[in-house]
Order: sequence, then structure tokens, then C-alpha cells
Amino acid sequence: MTAPLVLIALILMAIVVIVYSFVIFKLFSDKHRNQKTLRMQDEIMYIHGEYIMGTQKKQYDLAKLKHDFRAQLITLNRLCRQNDPTACWQFLDSMNTDATQLDFADYDTGHKVATVMVNYYAALAKNNNIRFDYDGYLGGNAKIPDCDLNALFHNLLSNALEECLRLPGDSGRYIEILVNSRYQSLVLNVSNSCRTELMILDISLLGTSKADKASHGFGLGIISGIVGKHGGTVEMRCHNGQWVAEIVFTDFYLSPSVQP
Repeated sequence: MTAPLVLIALILMAIVVIVYSFVIFKLFSDKHRNQKTLRMQDEIMYIHGEYIMGTQKKQYDLAKLKHDFRAQLITLNRLCRQNDPTACWQFLDSMNTDATQLDFADYDTGHKVATVMVNYYAALAKNNNIRFDYDGYLGGNAKIPDCDLNALFHNLLSNALEECLRLPGDSGRYIEILVNSRYQSLVLNVSNSCRTELMILDISLLGTSKADKASHGFGLGIISGIVGKHGGTVEMRCHNGQWVAEIVFTDFYLSPSVQP
């Protein structure tokens, strides 16, 4: 066999070996890829199933809460109309024993409902060694119904308190509320210490602007909904360990606000 033929034979053998190796590699790669794909599909199905089960449980709990809450309101309304304040207090205390054990603060917002919420969370903050400050005058002539204003303050301060409690130690934790009102307008600013890695997402799409969505649930979505319902805007930001929620209403008061 001449040298050229030997060279050609060697080249052909090399090509066969390369092709064979490629085919074997491809077969093993496809098998591995298929196995990985199947594992990923199983994980996705598991997560999807857990999500569906969790959503169904939340829907059930919410429906139960609405059902039970309606019964409580019916009873409370009837006790109030019977002019029996002692029975009303006892009934309310039975619904929330934690509140009866707190030493409420004495901030005055100028609005009865907002004052209750501010002083309630001020007491909770004090019990957990969290500095709490309130400055400004809200006033009592708001266009927003008391129930919406109550829910707004509750969710703002509940989220602030929960975030402070997630921080290690007691030093440096704080919640601050600043109210600025002028004529028909109101600016409500709630700031608190927070984790530096906290992310802000699109609350209009997700119903929460915190990375820890499971813990915060509907809170920030409710805030956004109430503010939008009454023609206001809300901005939430996190920077250098400080979380800020700033709410602006341009037509908040029934008549121009009057500072005390």
C-alpha cells in the first residue's frame, strides 16, 4: 500500500472515530438534558401545585374572615344601638385581647381613627424597643371614609413594624411618620429602618413591593388600592437601610385644612 493510500486510510479512520465520538457524546448529552428537563418539569409542577394549594387556602381563609367579620359587625352594631357601652367594650376586647394589654401612646393626629392606629403601633414599637416618632397634623375633615383611612394607616404601620422586627438587635430601629397638609392637599410620609437587600418590585402587578411576598401578603397592595381609589399617588423606595412610603393626595380635605 502506497503512502498516499495509507494517509487516506488514516484520515478516514480519524473521521470515523470523530463521528462516532460525536454521536456517543450527543446521545449521552441528550439523555442528560432530557433527565435535567424532566427534573425541572417535576420541580415546576411541585411548585405550581404548592402555589395552587396555598392560594386555595388563602381564598378559604379570606372567605371565612369576611363571613365571621360580618357577624361581628352585626353584633357590634346592635350593641351600640342599644346604648350599652360596657357590652360594646367587652365584645371588642374579646376580639382583640392584645390591644387591651398595651399602654397606648398619646399622639394626636387630629383625626380620631388615625390617632387610634398611630398610638396602637407606637405602643407596639415601644414594647419592641423600636423608636417611634409622629409629627404633623392630619385633621378630622378628610374626604376619605374612616374605614379606608383606618386600613391605610394600619397597613403602612404594620409593614413598617414587621420590617423593623426582622432586623437583628435593638439599636437603630425606628418608625417615623411625617404629615404635611396645606389647603386641600396632604403628604403622608412613613419611613422605617429596613434590610439593605430589600427589593422594590411593581406593586401594581404583584400586590406587594417587597421581595418577601409570602410574609407581607396583601399589605402594600391594599395601600396602593386605597390611595388610587381616592385619587392619590404612592411612591415606595428603599435606600441605605431606610424604607420610605410617600403618599400624596391633592384633594384630601372637605375644606381647606387648618393647623391647630
